[in-house]
This record gives sequence, structure tokens and C-alpha cells, in this order.
Amino acid sequence: GSATLRTLELSEDTEWQNAEFTFTVNFSGLVPEYPYSWLPSGKAVDKNGNISFEVKLKQGESKEFSDLPATAKYTITEETLTDTSLAEYTQTNDANTDDGASTSQQTVKDKTSVTFTNTKTLLHDKYVITVKKTWLDENGIEMPIAADGTIMKADRSAAESTIPSFLNTYLGRALRYEADGKTYYMSVEPKFKTVKLNKANKWQQEIRDLEKTKTVSTGDNNTAIYDYVYFLWEDCPIAYESLTSGTVTEKINLDEYKFYREMTVANTAYTYSLKNQKMPTYSLLVDKTVTGNLGNKTKDFSFVIRFNSADGSPLTGTGLRATFNGTRNRTITLNNDGTFPFTLSHNEKILFEGLPKDTTYTLVENQADDYATTITRTEGGTAQAPVDGKEISGKLISNQEISYKNDRSGTLPMGIDLGIAATAAAALAAVTGIGFLKLRRRKETE
Repeated sequence: GSATLRTLELSEDTEWQNAEFTFTVNFSGLVPEYPYSWLPSGKAVDKNGNISFEVKLKQGESKEFSDLPATAKYTITEETLTDTSLAEYTQTNDANTDDGASTSQQTVKDKTSVTFTNTKTLLHDKYVITVKKTWLDENGIEMPIAADGTIMKADRSAAESTIPSFLNTYLGRALRYEADGKTYYMSVEPKFKTVKLNKANKWQQEIRDLEKTKTVSTGDNNTAIYDYVYFLWEDCPIAYESLTSGTVTEKINLDEYKFYREMTVANTAYTYSLKNQKMPTYSLLVDKTVTGNLGNKTKDFSFVIRFNSADGSPLTGTGLRATFNGTRNRTITLNNDGTFPFTLSHNEKILFEGLPKDTTYTLVENQADDYATTITRTEGGTAQAPVDGKEISGKLISNQEISYKNDRSGTLPMGIDLGIAATAAAALAAVTGIGFLKLRRRKETE
């Protein structure tokens, strides 16, 4: 006898019609070690007359198994199709009255034919939007994503150090309606959804169950159905600029939102993406030494640095990396005025990475009036002459290092215990340093 495994015409969209489906075929009761013509390469019936193998079929394809003995039994099971936010699946076959993805065990009859029918039902009542981030280097070449989500340099030689550890991207929405030949928007929610893009989710996230419409009261017991419009924006990370070529623009009242939009399932599923290209960047290293017989080397000295963009406006946003004493610490967010407070004690240093070219800075040390302070700037490997004072300003056109040296020297009055004095000074520093970031003590895991 023979048996034929068939598939029927499957369903609604081209991708589904071209899909390949996997079946596991199990036979028992066959002639041991008989060389059946339909056996897959490398497969053979065992000495007990059993064999198991896979078959892949597309829509309309079939597979015939011939020369089967009357003792043959079969079980054919199709790989389970998992429901998604876009579609639901049902699987049936005409060999099993209970339906499902398996025939259960059946006895082969002459010219047996088994047909599996898969039905896919698309869900169109809600939107599904996948938010995605693409990173490009200074030459406009897309930087690849490693298996663990790390953004690599374009040549894959190393990880790209200027990528922030997280990125807040916002999916906004508004209700759109037409009146008097014009388009209006209401109920605008710029931060309807905060989308966390990071290494863990490989810089993309799917958002499901987004409403398409809303019924709105228009007065006098009347209602109207308005459409939701969704748009994407971000706080552009420091050291990067947003690309706009080829983007769509959603103009919501007085605001414009530019992003890339691709429809993946008609009127249902979309990919919204943003592309950021790296700008030339530099680093700024700040280090501290304390000298003198009265110098307190355990004291935390307070600093505030202010960064401004090339146009003079405060440098704000996320993406700036702070490395403390050579250990990668975290992505930091500058204050709205471009400032960032921190503390350093003797032999400590902080490295700011990913600062755009032509960024200006002003660095001020506080609460060190009882110390004589000199500042040395090193740029391009050349150290400049030290200057006295607590404040220094500059412009980044290369990597720079700022070295603060605090000296407190003198003769100790008789009867004063230096250990007690140093302890008191340290306690005072602990009190006055509240509110400043001590990276050594507040490390955050990326």
C-alpha cells in the first residue's frame, strides 16, 4: 500500500503562503532494514521496523510513502504554530477526528491520504509597533550588533565606547480628526509610552495592543470615531546626531516628529526607527593630588563641571560616559544647565568620554579655601604652565587632562593631634559633600 501526506492552500498573505512547515513522521511495523525509496538520506529502518524523520512542505506540496506493508502504522505530527500579537493559528488533519497538529497513531490502508490544514487569522483591531534603534559611525556606516546586544565598531574590532548603556525613546500619540477641510489633533500624549532601548533587548522593543481609534463625544449626544496617530522621538544621546533623510514627518499641532516608518503588515504592524550618527568626540580627564604636611588625603573635594555645546547652549541629555579610577562606571545624565557635580580625593580621577568636538567646559573646585591650588592642563600630550586658582575653562578640540594639585603646608600648633584634625576634616567633608556624586561609593551596574 501507499500513503500520501498533503497540505492544502493555507491562507491570507504572501509570507504565509510561501512558508515551509515541518512534520515529524513516525512509522512502525515496516520491513526491517528494507531500502524504501522515500527514506531520507542517512536514514534507515531499524531492526524492529521503526523509523522517525522530518518532512518539510510548503502550500500545495505533498510527499508519498510507497511499498508500505499491511502491518505499517504511522503517527504524523506537525510542528506547533504559536499565536502572536498579529495572528492566531489553528491546525487540523483529516486522520484524527479530534483534530490538532498530530494524527495520533493510525494504521496504513491502501492509498491512504492524510491532509493537514493550517488556518491563520490576522488580527487587525490593534496596532503593533516595533521601535528600533540604528547606530552609525562617523562615516555613516551602520555599526553591527553582537550576539549579546553590544554595539560594535563598523569593522567589529571592538565595542563602540560612546554607546550609552540605556536610551529613553518615546512613543507618542494623538487623536486626529478633520473639520472644515483641515486636520486637527487633540489629546496629544508625547510620552504615551517610554521605550527602554538597551543592550539587553538588542536596541529594539515590540509594543502591542495599541488602539487604532477612539469614540469621542462631539456634543448634543453625538459621537464620532477619531483615528490615533503614533509618532516617535528621543532625547538624542550626547556625541550623536539624529538623521532625518528619508524620514516621515508627523506634524502634531506646532511640533514636528521625524522618524523612519515601515509597514510590515497592512494597516496593522509597523517598525518605527531612529538613526543616530556618531560625531567626532573627545575625552576629558580630571585628576587630583593632595600634598603638604597638613593636607588631608582622605577628604572628598567637591567639583562642579559645566559643559556647553559649540553654539553656547548647555550640553544636555544622556550618553555621556563617566569612568572612575580606570573602572567603567556608568552612563550619566547632565543637569538641564549642563552641569554635573562630583568629588575626588587624593590620587583619584574621573574620565568623561564621548564629548562632541568644540564642547566648552568650566570646571570649579569648591570647599578648598584652606588649600593652595594649582591647575595644569595637558592637551595633545603637552602640559601647559600651571595656573593658580580653583577654576579653569577650555574647549575640546582634542583629548585633554586637567590636574588639580591642592597643597596645605605649615607648622602644627603644639598639642594638636594631626590624626584628630584629619578625622575632623574628613567628617566635615562628609557633611558638606552631601548631594554630590561620589562615584567610588555609588557605582551603578550597567
